[in-house]
Amino acid sequence: MPSFRRFLSALCSIFLVALAHAATEKVIHNFNPAPQGYYPLGSVVADQVGNLYGTAHLGGVYDAGVLYKLSQNSQGQWTQTVLYNFLGGSSAYAPDQLVFDSAGNLYGFSWQGGTAGYGTAVKLWPNSQGAWSATVLYNFPGTSLETALTSLVAIDASGNLYGGLGGANRESIFQLSPSSNGTWTKTVVHDFVSPSDGDYIGGLIVDAHGNLYGTTESGGTAGCKCGSVFELTPSSGTWTHTILYSFSGGATEASPLSLTMDSNGNLFGTTAYGASTGNCRYEGDGCGAVFELQPGANGQWTETILYDFAPQGVGVFPSTLVIDSHQNLYGTGFYGGGTFQTCYQGCGFVFEVSPTGNGQWTETDLYDFQGGSDGSEPAFGALAWSGGNLYGATILGGATNLSGTIFGLTPQGSSWQFQTIYSFPFVDGNAPYTGLVADGSGNLFGTAAGGAYDEGSVFEMSPASGGGWTESLIYSFNGYYVGKSVFPSALLADPYGNFYGTTQFGGSDNYGSVFELSPFSSKSWTATTLYSFTGAADGSEPAGGVVLDASGNLFGTTYTGGSKSKGARNSGGTIFELSHESNGQWKKNVRYNFAGAPFDGELPASSMIMDQAGNFYGTTTTGGSSTNCAGGCGTVFEFSPSAGGWKKTILYSFQGSPNDGSDPATSLIFDDAGNLYGTTFEGGVAHCHSNNTPSCGVVFELSPTGSGTWKEAILHKFTNSTTDGGNPTSSLIFDAAGNLYGTTGVGGTYGHGTIFKLAPSVGNWTYSVAYNFENTPDGSYPSGDLWLDSSGNLYGVTAAGGPALNIYTNGYGTVYEFTP
Repeated sequence: MPSFRRFLSALCSIFLVALAHAATEKVIHNFNPAPQGYYPLGSVVADQVGNLYGTAHLGGVYDAGVLYKLSQNSQGQWTQTVLYNFLGGSSAYAPDQLVFDSAGNLYGFSWQGGTAGYGTAVKLWPNSQGAWSATVLYNFPGTSLETALTSLVAIDASGNLYGGLGGANRESIFQLSPSSNGTWTKTVVHDFVSPSDGDYIGGLIVDAHGNLYGTTESGGTAGCKCGSVFELTPSSGTWTHTILYSFSGGATEASPLSLTMDSNGNLFGTTAYGASTGNCRYEGDGCGAVFELQPGANGQWTETILYDFAPQGVGVFPSTLVIDSHQNLYGTGFYGGGTFQTCYQGCGFVFEVSPTGNGQWTETDLYDFQGGSDGSEPAFGALAWSGGNLYGATILGGATNLSGTIFGLTPQGSSWQFQTIYSFPFVDGNAPYTGLVADGSGNLFGTAAGGAYDEGSVFEMSPASGGGWTESLIYSFNGYYVGKSVFPSALLADPYGNFYGTTQFGGSDNYGSVFELSPFSSKSWTATTLYSFTGAADGSEPAGGVVLDASGNLFGTTYTGGSKSKGARNSGGTIFELSHESNGQWKKNVRYNFAGAPFDGELPASSMIMDQAGNFYGTTTTGGSSTNCAGGCGTVFEFSPSAGGWKKTILYSFQGSPNDGSDPATSLIFDDAGNLYGTTFEGGVAHCHSNNTPSCGVVFELSPTGSGTWKEAILHKFTNSTTDGGNPTSSLIFDAAGNLYGTTGVGGTYGHGTIFKLAPSVGNWTYSVAYNFENTPDGSYPSGDLWLDSSGNLYGVTAAGGPALNIYTNGYGTVYEFTP
């Protein structure tokens, strides 16, 4: 398996460390694909002048979410502003739902973060200059019931906050009350007894008299335990719990999700299940319903089904309702809406349920989401009602297909006009892993994940006239596999300023592609797919980049695919050629099919290199003659033109730990004497257990003997210790003095990888760690090839680390400069 795949799983095991070190390394760019936030999980709320506020659950400087504001100008255009970047970690993460108090402060509960990691109650407030801050009012300790149910937040006229704690069978409603000295006190309003009081609390609201109302999705006093609506009434410091209605399921509705109260004290709500008519998917469950509860003179409440969503054909999971002055009800369905060709269960919809005047109600779909730029899967929270318009959020969809939108609906006569007023953007790459190349003007170029569509990106680093660097996203991959990176390879520059590379996935059949990126103007680039792999005899998953021969033809390898040779374990990859035809098209030819152990290598993961005679050299991650590794420990090969075709020769088969390396997954380099140098991801010292691998890799040299064979020498075996790195992730590079430099993904003083140096001495090499990565702010898991400028400075990338750090996220990666 190629090393860039391994780093994805390795990131999950890297922990945060913040220590000081000598200033020999400088971060010149911190990647942040979503500074405006994305994934708006909760509802939006409106202030008195029509501005909208909400939170995005992810993104921002620390990838812990943001508080944002949307403002409309006189021309009807909306501007989004990030008011606050949540810090995550022991501080607050973005809460799902927000409520205003009378002074214009916002409150919510986060389900993670805080001193114990089990969530916080947070206040968000602006100062006199309009800058917003966050104050943690309470840290939920996670003991007993002390874990917040974040979709529940209500505020009364006195500024007391209410929410829910716990999980199934052990839940409670709590109150947070402010004191004159600025502290907040938590008290339990009611501990629910399961199942009679109900389980899975939802739909919490407070009326003008300070009474609380809510729902339980299951439990209650009916025989089926299908949920209930309850009231909590305060009196002399105590609270009385009353079940107003228990749902009976079956031919009626079940599992209430939300509540809303009108000015007459009637309760309206939604349920997850309507009548079990068999019209809905999933074991005949009902699709959801809208209900009303009316109080009677005798204290009893009467329940009426206003609308059943059975015609939708799927469980729609309707949101909290809002009510206008004419008693019309508005909400969203998370699924449904009729667009099943785009979204398997429908992309969601906005609905209105209106009284007809004769005790009947009718439902109208105001908008069916299409799952594109308009968004999909509207958030469960209530729509915002402002200025006669409806506003809400979708969790998915938008310009990136994944990051979500804010939408508005404006009444126009008997219909409604839909508008996407904001689509959360991805504006940068993330997790760069392939290293950098330079053009003739000193600009650096690289590839990463992320990009505008979160499918992969190409970025440029340009030196600024006053010092420093400017980063720009010059291309975003799109249209292959939504939400999954196509893994673009390192770039190859031709003499005309064009770049070439591969994508491991993507292409017309999602088996990878070869692309060309050409400058169109000073600020734009044009991408062309030169070839899309089919996953059959032509190969699949080209993990390495390409190389140009003297005639302008492109050569590369595919990690898998190709024709099976006799005795081969599987289709172990290919060597391919793309030749530029006179008609401007490119012709693809498979020049070699790897057969695997014991006589051949397989699964090549790195770019080949070419010598002056036109011979190619490369590595395969497995295969070869050794039986010390399942399927072989990998090989170094030569691929040479011969009379009427090509000749493939195994120069060396790795033997694995403890003898030498295994799993070579980086490119080779030559010295002036014709010796080859490289690294292996594994092998060498056994039982160092870096990132769940049994060995930590080696640096090797292969020297031609003159008799057609090559002799291997191990220059260093990595130990993954505080004084050494582990699992090398870059190709090697020579400086002007003949020193070798490279990087390791892990190990070193802080455990986040190293830059290492091998200095030549008489008949030997001296190894040293030149730099230890700390994770923040300099990055973690350095990967990809290094680039050396004319002054001897090294430039590279880290796949993780940087400032966007919290206990759940390890940063988006960096571009760094290292001066030896």
